[in-house]
Amino acid sequence: MKKLLKKIKPTVIKNYVYGGKDFEKLPILKLPETFTLKIFDDNALTGINIIDRHKNADNTCYAVFENDHLAHISWVYKNNLLLRQLGYGRNYYTMGSYTDPAYRGRGIFSVILNSMMRDHPDKRFLGFVDPLNEVSIKGLIKAGLEKWYQFKLIRVFGLKIYLKKYED
Repeated sequence: MKKLLKKIKPTVIKNYVYGGKDFEKLPILKLPETFTLKIFDDNALTGINIIDRHKNADNTCYAVFENDHLAHISWVYKNNLLLRQLGYGRNYYTMGSYTDPAYRGRGIFSVILNSMMRDHPDKRFLGFVDPLNEVSIKGLIKAGLEKWYQFKLIRVFGLKIYLKKYED
């Protein structure tokens, strides 16, 4: 019952938007040699539950492995409702990332974000990040993005609805 009530209760969320324009001028960042990158950009099953559950035609998964252990996943979202609510067209992509706690602090997020932007030079990437998430903010900056503005949204029933955009 508590979980249901939590989904019903509207939650106000603040986010920063990080973006960039001159991706061709970005430095090339490389993964440490012990890691390998695999890109899953079709609907074929990978055998990796966390990837297969989220995979569809509108997103691409960048997965980083050390041996057979999944260390990091990043997603490129090509068709995002929040992007449209904020007034961005289809030439913008967003991303979502998760790094296994055992692998944090090794710069994986920045390298993968940098790689995603280089793989899609005709697109512009936006990152939405909680203002208190200093580690992700550092990763976005290291990858070549800059803070554009802050906005508020409300989450109800799992849907995120844009409320207000404002400068700091």
